[in-house]
Amino acid sequence: QGCGIVPLTRMVTPILSGVDNVPGLVYGARMELSHSDCTPIPVAQVTVRLVTRDEVARWQTLMARHHYLGFPGFVGERLYQVAEWQGRWLALIGGTAAAYRCRARDTWIGWTPEQR
Repeated sequence: QGCGIVPLTRMVTPILSGVDNVPGLVYGARMELSHSDCTPIPVAQVTVRLVTRDEVARWQTLMARHHYLGFPGFVGERLYQVAEWQGRWLALIGGTAAAYRCRARDTWIGWTPEQR
């Protein structure tokens, strides 16, 4: 009976002031949300897109602030994406290219140098 998607601006730990300026939210304040606080969002209205160069710093800041492991940064080729609804960021998606050589992985899969 919980909410499927909660906008970043309604998270339990509010995001950095100025990233999403929401009246009434104070940086560092804690919020408790009930089911009635959540607004259902039709999945068909959520879009996923690449983050622009101007938005990368915002993406990295939000990931560092909210991911349970933090965010030390990506290495190599990287891809930053955001899921949004009506201009509001709902989720961050990111990834990097796989390592060309990783002995443990290659052995587990059974790849030979020629197959890799």
